[in-house]
Amino acid sequence: MQSLDRALRVLEQLGEKGEPVSISELAEATQLPPSTVHRILQTFAKKDYVAHNPQTHLYHLGPAWIQIGAAAARMVNLSEVCRPVLTELMQATGEDAFLVVRVGRHGVAIERVEGPNTLKVVERRGWEMELHCGGIRRSLLAFLPEEEIEAYIAGGLEVYTDNTISDPDTLRATLAQIRRDGVGVSCGEYIPQAVGTGAPVFDARDRVVGSIGVVMPVFRATDEARAMVSAEVRRYAQKVSRLLGKR
Repeated sequence: MQSLDRALRVLEQLGEKGEPVSISELAEATQLPPSTVHRILQTFAKKDYVAHNPQTHLYHLGPAWIQIGAAAARMVNLSEVCRPVLTELMQATGEDAFLVVRVGRHGVAIERVEGPNTLKVVERRGWEMELHCGGIRRSLLAFLPEEEIEAYIAGGLEVYTDNTISDPDTLRATLAQIRRDGVGVSCGEYIPQAVGTGAPVFDARDRVVGSIGVVMPVFRATDEARAMVSAEVRRYAQKVSRLLGKR
């Protein structure tokens, strides 16, 4: 087991560095003797898990990982990863928890874990709403590439209630605030008397792939409750991102 642990430490460092490195750098990072690092690298190089440049004497991850990585990516299902975390989020907040993904201009709630409260906001699984509406969906929109955000705004901002953001500059400022805070909050933007709180979820390539959050009725949304919910939503969104491989 000790030899396996050492080998994994070397591989992890190769992955984290993201560029060719020397044996001495790996030895320092892993706190292993250079001779041990060299032996591990040679073993992996025989199967193309590590590649070596004989001119620079530097090492990097080899092509054998491409197929393995692709297989692992296919197996990681966003819903499967999120479901237990949504349960934890529901337990932490006492409110219904949701996973939303982007479908064109809309955010669709593909997972819902119901909280214990009998008085709640009606947001169903499968509910489809435009991305500028509500804290959960808007936290996804905020982290799209800038050109995609501008294309979305150019497509028009439909109004559903008096609280819906319909001014492009107001939306841009709100999205910038979400990027600073890491969480978005809304009140009554498409469901009257509903407070939504959401945070983005990222994959291993740092791309936003969805958002998670909770929706609660405004009478339970005290200042203290909003602060608690925002912190928990942000924390559990970060947990999902880590499970998806984001560092």
